Amino acid sequence: MSLKGYSRPTPVARPAVLAINLSPVARLRALSRLPIAQHSAQAPAGIRQRMAAPSLAAAQDVAVLPVDGDDSQECMLPVEIAVVTSTRQSSFGPPWNEVMAHICQRLRWANPQFCTTVLLESDVQAELPPGASRSALLLPIDVHDPNTTQALLTAKEPQVLVPFESCPQLQDATRLGPYQPLQPSKRQRLAALIPGTKCRKGKRIYGTVSGLWERKTSDDLVYMVLLLIDQYVQNVPEVAKLDFTFSSLRCMVRNCRKPVLDCLRDPTCRKALGALNRCGTNDQVCSYRVIVSYESPLLEQFSLCILQKHNCLGCTAQMPALPNPIPQQSFRGEAMTHELAEDIFIGWLGKEQWSWRVIAGKSAAYDNFPCQYQLYYRGKARNSMWYDPIFKVSTLDGRQVWRRRHYRVKRGAQPGTFFFSVLDNGVTSNEFWRIVHVEEDLSWGLFFYSGAAAAAGMSYSGAVLVSSHGQWPPEEQKPRLHAALDKAGIKEWELFKVDNSCELCQNAPIDIPQQFINSEPDAPLVSAA
Repeated sequence: MSLKGYSRPTPVARPAVLAINLSPVARLRALSRLPIAQHSAQAPAGIRQRMAAPSLAAAQDVAVLPVDGDDSQECMLPVEIAVVTSTRQSSFGPPWNEVMAHICQRLRWANPQFCTTVLLESDVQAELPPGASRSALLLPIDVHDPNTTQALLTAKEPQVLVPFESCPQLQDATRLGPYQPLQPSKRQRLAALIPGTKCRKGKRIYGTVSGLWERKTSDDLVYMVLLLIDQYVQNVPEVAKLDFTFSSLRCMVRNCRKPVLDCLRDPTCRKALGALNRCGTNDQVCSYRVIVSYESPLLEQFSLCILQKHNCLGCTAQMPALPNPIPQQSFRGEAMTHELAEDIFIGWLGKEQWSWRVIAGKSAAYDNFPCQYQLYYRGKARNSMWYDPIFKVSTLDGRQVWRRRHYRVKRGAQPGTFFFSVLDNGVTSNEFWRIVHVEEDLSWGLFFYSGAAAAAGMSYSGAVLVSSHGQWPPEEQKPRLHAALDKAGIKEWELFKVDNSCELCQNAPIDIPQQFINSEPDAPLVSAA
């Protein structure tokens, strides 16, 4: 499925949803632009207002950006980031050096100015290497070697040193500018109480990055580093806080008085606003969970007026240029066509109640829901198509509820690519999808998406792994699965497994709105197999 939020990225079953992060009355921002692909065609230039397809060039390898000491390409106005880590097994599964090398590579895909170096403990003994000592950020991860620890402790630069899961001496030396959050001096403790001081900022930022680290997701690790860069080095638009200005308030009062008052007078809508405010700026996981827990017509009208119709917060966003994996070129010995690609999306619908069931997803915020069903079906108009994701949500107040979204689907310029659009909780999201790989027996497939909700200031990308009944590919298919994931720059350890247990998923409201279809789906590729 595919989800979307508006406070960092989004999809659900790939729903696209708003994730308004409201501070005083309204404060929204989103992050995601987390590209991840090694092989790509020419990337979309941005949101196409008329849903025109981007030009997709012939298949070609995208140059792997230097990570791990490769200085074959130089950054313009670079932001140097050094990671010191071990080869021990991480909480993600693979060794820490492999995990952090992938995270650093994703940072470079997000912004080529971010030059990253991954060093092992054995590389840092007596002192920091020259490149690392010039870094703007130093992130020791799982460092316990005494010599490495001493070298890091004696280094005066950089001013931002944030260790995680390292030895106690190194953890205690954490510093964010002049502030040492784990061993603050008396002066620092007093300064941290004063709004606007660097110590106050350091205390707040440390609390945020610690929370992001504890979530143990690749998206949150990337976001954590981007946040540190934004706060201590240079502005990063994907995470920069959007200020709620007098102009924003005037826009809301002038244009949206009724939707705002209606929401504030309603207990459920008011509870949603309060919960969003507690999420903190750009916390997409928290914000989207609030949205799907408390979504209502009043909340939709609130965001439709403030964000979509009048853009009171002055948001803008474009689809990420990368990743842009090359779509599957052929299927069952035939060159891919638009009709064949649509049949692949339709999948099992007709033989089953659904087209596909989601096995796993890439986004912690938007793909991490149980019981995700995908319905693709052709519409009444020529070449028209619709996509309905259905998914279950455990709400913040303890309820189990089903949610559904309704996407319009249009063909891209190249067969196997599509544009999706949806009005989700009052905000329009535009997405660009690719069929990366589907097995010829339709046993499993991988779909990749990137998108933007301009009115919410959000861009994002991700992927969903699907199969006929929610089962994982058999062990002998693992090499093919990993090859498909590699095309999109995704590691298996980044995926969130979907809970498809029978008891949890029973009584799913799976149906096709009759007003949108011309004839009943017949699973064309299943019938032809």
